[in-house]
Amino acid sequence: MQKLLLTLILSFLPVCGTLQAASQPDLVARVVSGELREAKVSWWGFDPEDSTPFLQAAIHSKVPRLIVDQQASSWITGPLLLESDQEIVFEEGVELLAKTGLFHGKTESLLSASNKKNVKLIGLGQGAVLRMRKSDYHAEPYSKSEWRHGLALQSVESVTVENLSIVSSGGDGIYLGVATRGVPCRNVTIKNVVCDDNNRQGISVISADRLLMEDCVLKNTWGTAPAAGIDFEPNGPDEQLTDCVMRRCVIENNGGAGIQLYLIYLEESPTPISVRIEDCIVRGSKDAGFYFSVYTPYDIPDDQLKGSCELFDCQFENCGYAGIVIDAKRADLSTLVMKETTILHCGKENRYPPIRLRMHEFPDFGGIDLGVIRITDPFDRSPIVFDKLLDYPKNVRGTLQLQRGEKTETITINDAWFTRQYPNILRRIPLQEPVPELLVPRPK
Repeated sequence: MQKLLLTLILSFLPVCGTLQAASQPDLVARVVSGELREAKVSWWGFDPEDSTPFLQAAIHSKVPRLIVDQQASSWITGPLLLESDQEIVFEEGVELLAKTGLFHGKTESLLSASNKKNVKLIGLGQGAVLRMRKSDYHAEPYSKSEWRHGLALQSVESVTVENLSIVSSGGDGIYLGVATRGVPCRNVTIKNVVCDDNNRQGISVISADRLLMEDCVLKNTWGTAPAAGIDFEPNGPDEQLTDCVMRRCVIENNGGAGIQLYLIYLEESPTPISVRIEDCIVRGSKDAGFYFSVYTPYDIPDDQLKGSCELFDCQFENCGYAGIVIDAKRADLSTLVMKETTILHCGKENRYPPIRLRMHEFPDFGGIDLGVIRITDPFDRSPIVFDKLLDYPKNVRGTLQLQRGEKTETITINDAWFTRQYPNILRRIPLQEPVPELLVPRPK
């Protein structure tokens, strides 16, 4: 029976240039029979030109613990599909490398899991590398695409990704989306992961429930907009962001924003959001350090898009645009809370202030607790400005501690401050009438 099973497995291996038989057929047979619960991919074989069939056969064996063992060169592979109830361990220094000339499909990712559960991807020691060939995908004969991800997780449950570097994908380093409508990625942990030089985002969070990201580095994203370090961006009201926590992460040198929450497609969601970002550093973003947008129409029920986003002890430094941008946020919907934030030398061009609140002609902008924000700014400008302010914002509070050289200033943002700074504001300006593009507090 074991020989029959082994024969069937080998018969599914596609023929490639230097295809070998399984290096350890007896051990493979014992894996298939269920006798062995741990295996090495090299038991199936290794080909320095293309190990796709060996890697995929080893994964499809569903052995509970699979070791991608170190070889003399990289494991060259095409797209791989993951299985449930499996831990894949990458030995220290292993590189899983996308094969040249493959991945022509617009959604072909290096590793993919759809509707799977109990999956672990773990790098040992100093870690391992999952690498694609981004520059190849920018030229013919490849069709333009932003979905050739390093790791694509869709409607998965109980997944851990730890101690890996995901590099030069044609999409996101990690994508958390949906394969089945209404089913988010649940109970996902991403720890000590580096997402470097990816095409669209370091990480995209489309729909997630109980997501924990700790001690990650998201850097050097460039190629396709938004090019953020991390982007929380659901695509529809049946998706969600619940119990999402990001802690002790470094987000640096990305082509777009560092941390972005783009929530406009949750406008009719009945599920409250809950996102907490703490002790994170964003530096060197070409766009904003932190960008938050809801832009919710007025005709949705008041009980929609509830919940909160919280930022605790975060720092934004040397960003080309503002340190913080809050876009079209209605006061009666989700709340945005910040505590102990630091902004250092952001908005290097004078027209970009450290903090920018963009009303977009919304007369009920608000629901923002800025907490205490420490700002170091070399420019002689207001630390906070308001774009298209139609009315006094509602429930916008905070304390700005501004440092310019040796000069310090404390600004308390509250209703009284708005009244003093904008005494002549016109309430409820008809939307068809022109409004100032940018309003700054009047000089004292």
